[in-house]
Amino acid sequence: MNFPGRTVHRTGSLPDPRLMALLYNAVDLVLVPSREDNLPNVILESLCCGTPVVVTPGGGCAEPVVAGRDGLISQSLDIAGFTKAVAAAADMRFDRTVISEAAASRYDESVTVAAYLELYGSITDPR
Repeated sequence: MNFPGRTVHRTGSLPDPRLMALLYNAVDLVLVPSREDNLPNVILESLCCGTPVVVTPGGGCAEPVVAGRDGLISQSLDIAGFTKAVAAAADMRFDRTVISEAAASRYDESVTVAAYLELYGSITDPR
């Protein structure tokens, strides 16, 4: 994608969690143009760092995103729809603290552990 007047960086893979967090906090948007995926970690990591995302409606990509608060969801899976969503998001102002707090309330490790304990308890409780 080409966005005149804007710098786009392709980073590739970053296996170090500290570098990943620094990168998420350094960028304006994280773009996830997946056609099919099941709740990708990159979206959750970005949101937990307070960085807005632009995602497609494919698979579970849109599930964790509240459009307008956390970023934007493309209206289609094609490049034209995704490009339009990226351009719109680039002109929006997002509250990174709100994004981070909302994501932590759903996806923080402590929340996930509590949900698993409740699930396992409901399965193993003979009542």
